[in-house]
Amino acid sequence: MARRSRALDVAPICERLLANDPSLTMISAFDAPVGEEAARRLGETLPRSTHLALFWLGNCSVTATTFELLLPGLLRNESITNLMLSSNPIGDSAAAALGAWAAKTARLTHLVLGQRTSAGCGISLSGLNAMLPGLQASTLALLDLSGNGFGDEGARGIAGWLAANPPLKTLILVNCGITSEGAAALVASLRTNNCLISLRIDLAATPGQEGIDAALRAGSEARAAQIAQSTPVEAIPGESAPAKTAPVETAKRAPAKTTPAKTAPAKTAKRAAPRAAKTAADADVDSADSDADAGTPSSKRGRRSKGTRQPRRGAK
Repeated sequence: MARRSRALDVAPICERLLANDPSLTMISAFDAPVGEEAARRLGETLPRSTHLALFWLGNCSVTATTFELLLPGLLRNESITNLMLSSNPIGDSAAAALGAWAAKTARLTHLVLGQRTSAGCGISLSGLNAMLPGLQASTLALLDLSGNGFGDEGARGIAGWLAANPPLKTLILVNCGITSEGAAALVASLRTNNCLISLRIDLAATPGQEGIDAALRAGSEARAAQIAQSTPVEAIPGESAPAKTAPVETAKRAPAKTTPAKTAPAKTAKRAAPRAAKTAADADVDSADSDADAGTPSSKRGRRSKGTRQPRRGAK
């Protein structure tokens, strides 16, 4: 007998959402069914939180109806950046709604709507086509659509989006029914895309993952070359001299900085000479004074002795 999963208890979660608990930055639930009542309560309380960043419900039996109850809370929340609804049969209508939401908010950067080993989220080619217009205006950095069987036609639609060079960095398309034809369209789109860093598909045929990785490297090299060419010119707008002349100016200014250090000893020598001369002169004067003083006491003593003897004689 299969073990029945326990439903997600949203009561304590909703209380913390209502209180705008700063420590509630992530809601993560796996294999815990979310019923309609739980989804409604979450939809009502999600807008109250300004700290929640990650909202993950993996394989929680979220259907198209359940998602509609969650959607108002997602649209009004101003802090969620990472949404994961893997292995939930939300369907094409939810995909269209999420695409529209991604176009309106710059906060959402990670959107995971697939699972590599299951049927994903039940997004078909029509659901993908309804989602793509919103993705074209989004600021997503990561998109995972694994397990959604939109095939080569869907890959061509995604290729058209990639060719417009969106800010997307990582795209995962594993188990989507893509063949070499769809992979070729994706590789061709990378010729004008210099933002995508990682693209993953499950394809053994040409061009395969190796061909895609090579195209990604080529785009990365082209981006690096473009930055290297544009940055020096744009770094100093309005100046005729390019930034490359800066080292030359530095070289010209360098001697001026070192000149005082070289001339300092000469100035010291010039100043030292007068001091030495003055010292010598002072020494000569002192010597002369010493000589004069040396002769003076004897004569003075002589005069004083004569002067002192006379009063004594006069006393007699």
